[in-house]
Amino acid sequence: MQKKAQARLGSIFLVLSMLLNLLPITAIASPLGGTVERVQDTETWYSDATKAFDTRETYWNDQVTEAPEDYLVDVSAQTVSIGSAEALVWWAKQVNGGTSFAGYTVNITADLDLSAHYWTPICTGTVSYSDDGKFSIANNETLEGTTINGNGHKITGLATQTGVRGPNQDSQPGDGQNCYYDAAFIGYSSCNITIEDLTFDGARIAISEPFNEVVNTYGSSMLAVVVGAQSGGSLTLSDVTVNDADVLAMQKASAFVGNLMGNSTLTVEQCAITNSRFSAYFMVAPIASYGKVEQVNVNGIELENNTVRVVEQSGSTYTYDEETGAEYWEGDLNACATALFNDGSSAAGKGTVWTPAAEVNGYLYDTLAAAVEAAVSSSDKTGTVTLLKDTEVSDPITINQGETLTLDMQGYTVTVSPDFSTRLFTNYGDLTIKGNGTVDVTAAGANGYGTVNNYGTLTVEGGIYTNPKESNASNFYNRNGGTATFENATINGGGGCIATQENTTTTINGGHYEDSTYPAIENRGNMLITGGTFINTSCSSCDGSKWGYTVRSGESSETAYLKIQGESEDSVKVTGVQGGLAVIGGTADIYNGIYETVACEIHTSGSSAFYAGYFTGESYKTATTIYGGSFTSCSKTAVLVGNGNPAPDSGAGLESTVMIKGGTFVGGDAAKTAITVNKTEYAIGAANITGGTFSSNPAAFLATGYVAKENEGLWTVEASDGMVAKVEKPENGTVSAEVGGNYTGNESEDTGNNVEAGSTVAIDVTTESSDPITAAQVTIDENALNSVQKNNAVSEVTIKTDVGTVTLDKAAWSSITNNAKGNVTLTVKNNTTSWSITATDAAGDSVFSSDDDRSGEITISVPYNAGALEDDQKVVVYYVNEQGDLEAMETTYQNQMLTWSTDHLSNYVPIVIDADDIAVWVDENDIARAGSLADAIEGSNKVKTGGTIKIIKDTEAEGLAVPSGSNFVLDFDGHIYTLNRPGAGSSNTETNGFQLLKDSTITFKNGTIRISEKNLSAGAGKPIMRIIQNYADLTLENMQIYAKNQAGGEDYALSFNNGNVTFKGTTSVITSSSSNVAFDVCKFSNYPGATVTFDESYTGTVNGQIVYDSTDAATHKLTIEGNGTFGTITATGSATEAAKNGITISGGHFAQPVNPDYLHESLNTQLKSASNPEAPYSYYTSMDDAIADAKPGDVVTPIQTTPETNTYTVTLNYNDGQTATQSYTEVENSVIFLPTPTRSGYNFLGWYDGNTKVNSPYKVTGNVTLVAQWSYIDQGGGTTEPSGDYLITVDRTTGGKVTVTPGRADKGDTVTITVKPNDGYVLDELTVTAKDGSSVKLTWKDDNKYTFTMPGSQVSIQATFVKEDGQTVDLPFTDVTESDWYYNAVQFVYENGLMNGTSATTFAPNTSMSRAMIWTVLAAYEGKNTSGGATWYEAGQKWAMDNGISDGTNPNGAITREQLAVMLWRYAGSPETTKSLNSYVDASSVSDWAVEALAWAVDNGIISGMGNDSLAPQGNATRAQVATIMMQFAKNI
Repeated sequence: MQKKAQARLGSIFLVLSMLLNLLPITAIASPLGGTVERVQDTETWYSDATKAFDTRETYWNDQVTEAPEDYLVDVSAQTVSIGSAEALVWWAKQVNGGTSFAGYTVNITADLDLSAHYWTPICTGTVSYSDDGKFSIANNETLEGTTINGNGHKITGLATQTGVRGPNQDSQPGDGQNCYYDAAFIGYSSCNITIEDLTFDGARIAISEPFNEVVNTYGSSMLAVVVGAQSGGSLTLSDVTVNDADVLAMQKASAFVGNLMGNSTLTVEQCAITNSRFSAYFMVAPIASYGKVEQVNVNGIELENNTVRVVEQSGSTYTYDEETGAEYWEGDLNACATALFNDGSSAAGKGTVWTPAAEVNGYLYDTLAAAVEAAVSSSDKTGTVTLLKDTEVSDPITINQGETLTLDMQGYTVTVSPDFSTRLFTNYGDLTIKGNGTVDVTAAGANGYGTVNNYGTLTVEGGIYTNPKESNASNFYNRNGGTATFENATINGGGGCIATQENTTTTINGGHYEDSTYPAIENRGNMLITGGTFINTSCSSCDGSKWGYTVRSGESSETAYLKIQGESEDSVKVTGVQGGLAVIGGTADIYNGIYETVACEIHTSGSSAFYAGYFTGESYKTATTIYGGSFTSCSKTAVLVGNGNPAPDSGAGLESTVMIKGGTFVGGDAAKTAITVNKTEYAIGAANITGGTFSSNPAAFLATGYVAKENEGLWTVEASDGMVAKVEKPENGTVSAEVGGNYTGNESEDTGNNVEAGSTVAIDVTTESSDPITAAQVTIDENALNSVQKNNAVSEVTIKTDVGTVTLDKAAWSSITNNAKGNVTLTVKNNTTSWSITATDAAGDSVFSSDDDRSGEITISVPYNAGALEDDQKVVVYYVNEQGDLEAMETTYQNQMLTWSTDHLSNYVPIVIDADDIAVWVDENDIARAGSLADAIEGSNKVKTGGTIKIIKDTEAEGLAVPSGSNFVLDFDGHIYTLNRPGAGSSNTETNGFQLLKDSTITFKNGTIRISEKNLSAGAGKPIMRIIQNYADLTLENMQIYAKNQAGGEDYALSFNNGNVTFKGTTSVITSSSSNVAFDVCKFSNYPGATVTFDESYTGTVNGQIVYDSTDAATHKLTIEGNGTFGTITATGSATEAAKNGITISGGHFAQPVNPDYLHESLNTQLKSASNPEAPYSYYTSMDDAIADAKPGDVVTPIQTTPETNTYTVTLNYNDGQTATQSYTEVENSVIFLPTPTRSGYNFLGWYDGNTKVNSPYKVTGNVTLVAQWSYIDQGGGTTEPSGDYLITVDRTTGGKVTVTPGRADKGDTVTITVKPNDGYVLDELTVTAKDGSSVKLTWKDDNKYTFTMPGSQVSIQATFVKEDGQTVDLPFTDVTESDWYYNAVQFVYENGLMNGTSATTFAPNTSMSRAMIWTVLAAYEGKNTSGGATWYEAGQKWAMDNGISDGTNPNGAITREQLAVMLWRYAGSPETTKSLNSYVDASSVSDWAVEALAWAVDNGIISGMGNDSLAPQGNATRAQVATIMMQFAKNI
C-alpha cells in the first residue's frame, strides 16, 4: 500500500494542472515573481481538484507508534534532535498530545521525506468541542518560544487531507454556519515560534472532506505550507524556502501563513517562495492571504515563477491593478502575487497589497533601510539596492566603512517623515546613487537637511534632490576625508546644494544646482567643476541675514582649492543676485565659464546685485588665477579684489591676490568698471594682469612687461615688445624684481629696462640702496621665459642682484621654462654662513632642484671674504642636501668673489680647507666645518646628530673611538682610509682601529679601510689587531675592508660584540686566507646582544670565516640574504646548538657547504658550481630552480636531513689520453650537469655507461664510471673516418642475446662477444663485418664467448638463433588458442622472453598494458636484466628514463596506442618519415607530439588500423596488440 501511494505522488501536480488548465482561465502577469489567474466558477472545481490530491491511503500518525532511535531529547539543554521522517512525526504527535516544548530548539539533522503518507498538522494546543458544537483550543503554549532549525535541510513531500479544526458539530456545508480547517506543517499556532534554515519542497496542501458544496459557507479552509492559521503570537521565518508547492483551499491559500488572526505577527527574513501554485475560492497570496499590513514585516523575500489562481464567480466584476499585480472582486482584494490584507483601501478597491520598497539580489524588502542592511551584509559587504516604489524613510541610514552600496532609484521618489532629522544617508563607505530618482526631504522642514553626509566615497549619477525649505545645512555635505562626484545631478537646497569640509575632494561634472538662501556650492576642500548651471536667488536687500554668492570657496578654510575648467567656454554657468563666484580663502584656478550677476525679482534695477567675481581675504589669504571666462556684473564692478569695508564685513582682511591671464570682464556701473582692487586698512588686495579683455582700462594692474590696448571701449592686454626688468624698493633686507615682456633681441641699456640683449641676456636688478641686502627675489614672467627659450641667438642668461649673480646656460633656462607652471621666482639669499638659491614656479614648486627633470648648468658668484688664506688653504663650496650630505661644487675664489657651478639649486656652504684637513661636516649650529676625523666625531664643533661626515682625500691616520650616543654617517666618498696605528681598546689592550661604542647609530659607506704596513714594523707601538670592534648599531654600505697587515695572525678582522650590524651593497671583508676569521657574532660580557644582517641588496664578498659564538640564539642572530659571496660559516663548540636557531641563510654563494640547520626552511636544494670554485655552493627552494641555473660541470643535490643517505661516486673518464679522471662523490638522486669536453681532431659523441649513452643532467643512483666517446675527424674534410677509436655495434636479433666488451676499441684491441640463446634456441651464425664490408675473423673461446681483433674501422656484429632441433615452444596459456589472430605474436614474445603470462596459465590478451609493462618489455628486448629493484618494474623504468624512451612517470597507467608508438620510435632512434596519416578517419585526433612516431609505426608495418579506417590513437593497447606490435617491430626494424 505504501509503495503504491509513493508511486502516485509524482503525478499529483500533473493531474491538478491538467484539471485546472481544462477550465477557462484568464491569466495576467504580475510584476512580482508570478502570474495571477482567474479560473471560471464551476460547482465541482474544488472537489474535483482535491481528488487529484487524494492519492495516499495512510497517515503518518498511524505508522509511527514509538520514538525512533534518531529522536533525541535533551531536557537540560532544551533541545530536540530529529534525524528522520519518523522522528519528526513522533515529535509532532507529542506536541499534539499536549507535551510542551516551550523554549526548546528543535534541530532537524537530515533531509526528511514525508511523501509516503499524509501529514497530520501540528497544533500548539488541544482542540475540543462544546455541546453546542463550538470549538476551543486549550494548552496553547506547547511551542511558546520554540525554534525549529532546519540546519540547511529540507522536508520533501509534505501533504495534508485533514485540518486542525473542523466544522461545528451540527453544521453542514452550505447551511451558513461556520466551519474551519487549518492545514499546513503547523496547522494552528498561537505561540511565538521561529522557523529557520529550512526548505519545504513539493508540498501538497488540501482538505478533501466535507466540501461537497461551497455556497454560503463561512470560514472554511485556511491552508498554507508552513502555518495554516496564526492566532496571536509571532511567527518568525528566517531563511525558509517553499518550492514546488501546491496549496488548494476553499477560502485562504498561501505558502507561509493562510490566516493572520488577532494580534499575531509574521516576520520574514531572507526567505523564498518559488515555482509554486496557490489556488483558492476567496483569498490567495503566497506570503499571507489574510491579515493587516502592520502584522507583516518582510526583510527579504524571493518570489519567482509562482502561480496564483482564484475562482471567477459568474456575474461578478473583477479589476486588475497592473502596478501591484492585484486582483479585486466586487471591489474587494482577493488575489495577488505577494501578500494581501483585509484592511485599508486603494484606488482599485478595499484591501491592501504588500508591495516591496526595494530589491536586493532577487530578495524583496519592506523598507529601504532593510534593503540597505541586507545589501551591505554580504560576504564582501557590497550590494545594489533597486527601488521598486516611492517610499518614505523615518530614520537616517548609515553606510559603514568598508561597505559598498549602489542605490538604483529607477525613477522613484524617496521622501521622509515629518519627524525626520539631518540627512537621508551618512556614508563612511562607498555609496553610488543612480537611476534618476528623487529625494525630497521637504516634509521634515528645517530639520531635514537633505540627502548625504559623506565621509567616504560618494557618486551621484543624475536624479533630483530637493529641500526647498530654508534649513540649517546643505543638501549634500562632503565631510572630512570624503570624496564626492556629481554627474548631471539636479540639486535644490534651502541651506545650500553642496558643501564641503577641509580634507575633501569633490568633482561636479554637469547638472543644475540652485539655492535661494545660502551659497549653492560651499567649498572648503579640493573641488573641480567641469560643467553645470549654478544659481542663487538670495538678495541681501530683501533679507540681510540670508544671502550668499552662488559658488563660494575658502570660507573658514586656509587650504581650500577650487578649479573650474569646463570642456567648453560655457560648460559652467554661475548666476547670482548677491554675486557669482567668491574666493575668500585658499587658492583657485579659473579656466573658463560664465559668471554673472542679475537683478532680483523685487529690486529689478539691479541695485541689490553685487560682483560677478569676489576675491578677498575674509577668512584667510587668497590667491586666484583666472585663465579665461566671462565675468559680467549688472550694476557694479565685474571683479572686486579685497573687501574695503570695515570689519566685520571685511572679515580677516588678509591678502587677496588675483592673477588674470585671460577672460572677459565687463562692469555694470556707470564707468563700466572691470576690476576694482582695494588696498585699505581692512583689505590687502592685489591684481596682476597679463591677459584678457576689460570694459575699463586695467593699466594700474598690469604686470611688468605688459600693455593694454583700447579698441571701441574695450581694453585688451598683451605682452610688450621688449623684455623689461622692474625693481621694487628693498624691504626688510629683501629686494624684489619683476621681469616681463617678450624678448626681441633689441633690448639695450639705453632703454632703461635693465635688460641687455645679445648671446648673453643680461638682467640687472641691483639697487643703490645703502641698507644691507640679504635676499633678492626675481620673478620672471611666463612670456619672458618662453621668448628667451625660443631665441636661438641666446646662449646664456645672467641675472645680477645685490646678493650675487646667477648665470644660467641655455639648457638650464630651458629646463626651468619647461618645468614651470607659469611664472618663475629666482631667490638668492645670504644666510651669513651659507647661501640658499632656489627657483620656484607660480604654484610654489621647485623647477631646478635635485628632484626635478633638468639639464644644463648654473654658475653662481657671490661676494665672500675668507680672510687671508695660506698657500695650502682653499675655499670649497658644498651642496648640503636634506639628509645633511655634502657634495663639493667646482669652486673658484678670487678677489673676494666666490664662484661655483652646479646642476641644481639648493643650499650651499663655503668651507675653508687646510692641507691637513681630511673631513668636512656641518655642526650642530648648521655651520660647515673642516678638520680631522676626530674633530668631526668628538670635537667641540662635531657633526650634528644624524649628519654626514665626508672624507675629502685618501688618508693615512690612526684609528679612534666613537663615543657612546653618537649618531652620524661617515661617507668616505670613494677614498681610502689607511690605519697606521690603533685608536682605541680596553685598558692596556688598545689594539682596535675603530671602536664604536654602544647606544650609537653609525653608517660607514662608499670607501676603503686598510691597515698600513707600518702596523707590523718594529717600534710602531701596539699593532692593530681588529679593524672595527663594534658595540653600536652599524651599517656598512659599499665599503671595502682589507685585513692585510693585521697583527695577531690576521684573525677577527671585525668583531661584533653588541648592536645591530647591517651589510649593504658591495661591502666586502677580505682576509689574506679563507681560514682567517672575517668577523664573529659574539656574546660578550653582559652586553644585551648582537645581530648581523646581510640584506637583500648585498652583493659583496666575505672570504674569511664567519664565526657564531653565542649560546643565546634569541639575542644573537646572523641573517644572510642577497647575492653575496662567503667563505665558511661556523660555530664554536659551545655555540653549536644555539647556531641552529641563531643563523638563517636564504641567499648567497659559499666556499663550503652550509650546515642544513642554518638554511631557511624554504631551501631544499644545493647547487655546486664548477665555474665558481671560490664559492661554488648556492641554495634554492626547488630542484627545478637550481637546474634552471646550472651550467656544465655543476651538481644539483637535494638537501638531506638524515645522515643515513647513500652516497655514490660518479667517475668521468675523458678517454683522450690527456685529461685526468674526474670524480664526483654525491648523495643519491643528485643531478650532475656533465661537461662537454673537446679534443683536437675529434668529435665528442657523448658520455657512455658501457654501451649506453647517458644524458645530461645525469641523476646519481649508484657508483658508475662514465666514459667519453670520440670519433676521429678526417683532416681532408668532407667525411668523418674513424681511426684509432672505433665503434662496435650489435644488430638486433631474436631468440637470444648478444653482448660485446668493450663497446669501442682501438685498432689491434681484443674484443669479446658473449652470446646467450633463449630456452629452446641455439646459435646458428655469428659474423663480424668491417666498415668496408669485409669479414673479421672470429676465435671461439668457449660455448658462449668469441673474440676478434679490432680492425682499423668500426664493425657490426650479426647473430642468428634458431629453434633447437626445429622444435617450437608450447604455450602454457589456456586463454590463447591457435585460432586466435594474435596466437603467433604471443608465441613470439613468450619464446623470446619479452612477455610472460599474468599467471602460470593465463596471458590475458584483452587486458590493457601499463606503461611499466612496456618499459620492462623493451628493456628485455634490449637484452637488459629486468629483475631486482624495489618494484618489479624499477629496472625497466630506469633503463627507459636513462635512454630517453620515457620520462618514467605514471607506471601503473594504461598505455595508449600512440604512447606505445612514441616509445618504439624513440627506441629506434627517432627516424624521420614522410608517411601521412590522412587516410585514417581519426587522424586529426592524434596528439601533436605523437604524429611523427605514429606515422613511422604505420609506415613500417608495426601498427595497423582497427579495421574501420581508424587508428584509435587514444585507445588503450591490449596485451595481444602489444605482442603483435613487438613481433612486427622485431621483424621490420
